[in-house]
Amino acid sequence: MEDNQTLVGNALPGVPNREGSTGQLSTVTSVTLVSEAQGATVSTATSLPVQAGVALRRRFQKGTLIVRGKTRVRCGVFREDALQPNGTFRRVQRCVVLGPVSSLSERAAWKLFQPHLDRVNSAAKLPPKTGKTLEQFVQEWRTSVAVTLKGSTVRAYESHLRAHILPKLGSLSLTEINAKIVQVFVAYLASGGRSKKTVENVLMTLSSLFCTARSWEYACGSWSQENLTLPREGVKKEPRCFTDEEMRQIIANALEPLSTILAVTAVLGLRIGETLALRVRDIDFKRKIVMVRQSVDAATRIPGELALG
Repeated sequence: MEDNQTLVGNALPGVPNREGSTGQLSTVTSVTLVSEAQGATVSTATSLPVQAGVALRRRFQKGTLIVRGKTRVRCGVFREDALQPNGTFRRVQRCVVLGPVSSLSERAAWKLFQPHLDRVNSAAKLPPKTGKTLEQFVQEWRTSVAVTLKGSTVRAYESHLRAHILPKLGSLSLTEINAKIVQVFVAYLASGGRSKKTVENVLMTLSSLFCTARSWEYACGSWSQENLTLPREGVKKEPRCFTDEEMRQIIANALEPLSTILAVTAVLGLRIGETLALRVRDIDFKRKIVMVRQSVDAATRIPGELALG
């Protein structure tokens, strides 16, 4: 019995002995106990797979006590989320050997096991310290997501990234960009005289990027646009519009097909891209209905299907 107790207490650094002392290693991915007398082995703990596209939720760990091996030793089993070098989490199962059943009661085993659970539950409250930077993630987003979006959407995103987001936040890791950092970023945008609508559009781009990052299981800081204080909306100057008489004169003096284009745009209230993308089959002459199904891209002049809201 004394031989087994010495083996548990000294041969496994980081595993508590009977008196509760520990070695230098506080985290054990897998522990193997070998008895010279019996030749028994406690099987190693295996890592648990993570479902693709589902971000891990950190849960409070209560742990489980089990008995293993021919020499009958008590082991504590629990799970924790380990941050991988690529910035993603992987849930792994940990197993620590606490001592022989013959000399360690279940109550005493729980007492030895508790420091390991306290460490995991305490660490679960803290955000991870490392991860991919925003600029590095944007490069992945460009090759995997941006190529599937409309050209006008990508141009708006890239404008926000180039002018505002990357110069201020690009060097920060995704885990560092939290509510406080984003609020400082909002204050920076507002101090430059940008309107509330512009700030909201930039934040929408940033929020979309973080939504994708979380769905890819990257470690990200916690922030929500609803909890941010945005700049107040200033008094808008009423835009000047053409009167009906002015519009009639413009249409009457314009050459075809510009005259028809202006008439359709003015009467139906369409955007110019939607007017230019109209086809004969989009018009029901019997029911006198115009169906707007696509729009011409302002930069490429290529018609594209409209997203149905």
